Amino acid sequence: MIKFLKRAASVSALVMFVSASPVVAQSAATVSPYSITDGKTTSGIRLVHYLLKDEKDQSFQIFWPDREVQHSPEKAGSLLLAPALMVLGGAGELEGGAVEEELNDLGGSIRMSRGRSDALSEVFAPKGEIQSVMALFSTVLNAPKLSQTVLTRRIRFLVNAVQASREKPENFAGELLSRIIVGDHPIAKTISFDPPSTIRDITVGDIDAWRKSVLRRGAMTVVASGPMTRDEATALVDKTFAGLPDGASEKAAIPFTPRSHPKTIVIERKVEQSQILFGGAVNWQSGGPEGISRNIAMSILGGGSSSRLFVAVREKLGAAYGASASISSVLGSDGLFSMRASVAHDKLSEARAAMLAEYSKFRATGVTAEEVDPLKRRIVNGFPDSMRRPGSSAAIIRSGLLNGLNFDAPNSQKTWVDGQTPEQINGFIREKLPEKLTMILVVPSANGIEADCLVKEMSDLPACLAR
Repeated sequence: MIKFLKRAASVSALVMFVSASPVVAQSAATVSPYSITDGKTTSGIRLVHYLLKDEKDQSFQIFWPDREVQHSPEKAGSLLLAPALMVLGGAGELEGGAVEEELNDLGGSIRMSRGRSDALSEVFAPKGEIQSVMALFSTVLNAPKLSQTVLTRRIRFLVNAVQASREKPENFAGELLSRIIVGDHPIAKTISFDPPSTIRDITVGDIDAWRKSVLRRGAMTVVASGPMTRDEATALVDKTFAGLPDGASEKAAIPFTPRSHPKTIVIERKVEQSQILFGGAVNWQSGGPEGISRNIAMSILGGGSSSRLFVAVREKLGAAYGASASISSVLGSDGLFSMRASVAHDKLSEARAAMLAEYSKFRATGVTAEEVDPLKRRIVNGFPDSMRRPGSSAAIIRSGLLNGLNFDAPNSQKTWVDGQTPEQINGFIREKLPEKLTMILVVPSANGIEADCLVKEMSDLPACLAR
């Protein structure tokens, strides 16, 4: 089965560990529940290996630094088109459909995706078939067909999909908030894919140039999780990626500073319920203690039917189907805090006031031990199960590496969670969550609503923010 991922898995409950060994590093046996090692293969590829000797399946998860879209924002559509074309168009002597049939016969899968800073791939198969699936992946990387017919079809599909998504009021509001935070940074085009030429003008040559520039041996990191020994995984990694060019892309990340515009913006749309969206910029370390504090804080504020926002808006006012809060990454450690709710039109004023009041109280007084302790137990109890499965454990390790943590960060995860106190989480809330928020309201009519500006299309945003 072939799948395409929009973004990497996000796993936050990890901790930094620094190793001095240049060849193979391993956690101390007396304190390490997970057998994770780090080192170079014979050909110089970084391989982080996690042994699950009793499992039947093997997972390889790979990443390369990929800042191409930051330097060429007019080609933002290639984030979606390049991974799809690499496999959908076929590889070697196999047409696209034949590749999928081969993977189905082998019980394996290949996934490829691109983000704003990294390109990601995943290969998964039973141990007895992993050699064949990795050989097919090697062909995909080195000899993709890059079919013009498939590219034309994918372009048409994506242009329509982006337009359809933007027509949904809640999606347009979220896109608007993200554009406010990102400002004029080149990644803005990866949020809205506007104008459509960012998708329509992508060529086979663009995708081939990206492949040759980014997918190189010198920059890649491979995480192997499953029953293969380190020696077995090393040999397979070197064989699979032998055809890739050496070296690494030299394009650096473009500095990013999130913007803050505490305005009230109204969007008029024919909606059955009014949409409320609050948001602001936030900077945090998504791995390590801050990642854990983030997860616990957001669960308490807006993570479910027992969260404070849900109780304040739905149970006390009966105004909404629900309310939620989250922190998501935009680029690196810079991200977006948001709160949202869908409410009856006649409850709009009460609901937004209740959300703001609950948020102000949350920043001022923080969380309690009664709220924190059950969430800590849930994290501690659930993590070992994730580390017992090849796919999820490889995703956890890779996510930690992408977030700047060291290879065996999962070994300290329980210690980090146990160390979370209300005081530590409240420090995160006070220091990281923005005091002032942008408020976006999607309503049938702006009449009677005090707002800084009315936005009908994305092109109205610059004039709105300039006021």
